[in-house]
Amino acid sequence: TLIGITFVTFAIVNFAPGSPIEQKIQQLRFSGTADEASSSKSTGTISNEILEAMRLYYNNYTFSEATEEKLYNSDMVLYYVNKYLKSGKLPTDLLDENVRTDYGKLRYLITEKGRLNGNFNVLKELLDKGMVTGELVKSFSIGELIDTKKFKSLLFYLGLITIKENIFGNTYEFIIPNLTINLLQWDFIRKAVMENYDLKINIDFLKQ
Repeated sequence: TLIGITFVTFAIVNFAPGSPIEQKIQQLRFSGTADEASSSKSTGTISNEILEAMRLYYNNYTFSEATEEKLYNSDMVLYYVNKYLKSGKLPTDLLDENVRTDYGKLRYLITEKGRLNGNFNVLKELLDKGMVTGELVKSFSIGELIDTKKFKSLLFYLGLITIKENIFGNTYEFIIPNLTINLLQWDFIRKAVMENYDLKINIDFLKQ
């Protein structure tokens, strides 16, 4: 199933010995000055500042209510680590533009015939309340994505929302996993509103 494939993919990339993410983390641990490298090798740790940034922006994915383990988005972690290793400084831009491009076309799923549809309301609810409730649908066609139930499931499989808890049966409470995804969804809403109403205004005040 999609949920099984999604979980296995995340688990392999996050935890497999010798995986790209493990190699980058090892580089991160042992980079820096001689003194820093010596200290890092002796402790095997990464600075709290780096860990906190990655936790806030890239962590908190859950694909089953049966575990409390949280997973990182491996692509986003690799982006952060690569930027850090190249510059030797903590990246100031924590949102990978490739991620923005990959998800950008999804904003067209929140409009229909030139109007904002129910999927727009799903994103708005997520950003207003920080959560949304829905049934997790395991299979659907592209043509069904206008259905809000299917749209919520698509957001889950793409990592744009994640499980907080199981309510009953196949119904879950979903939340936005991290700050990166929060920023992406605001971007979807802003662009959809501007394109549908030909607005040339800044609607960032809606975040407040």
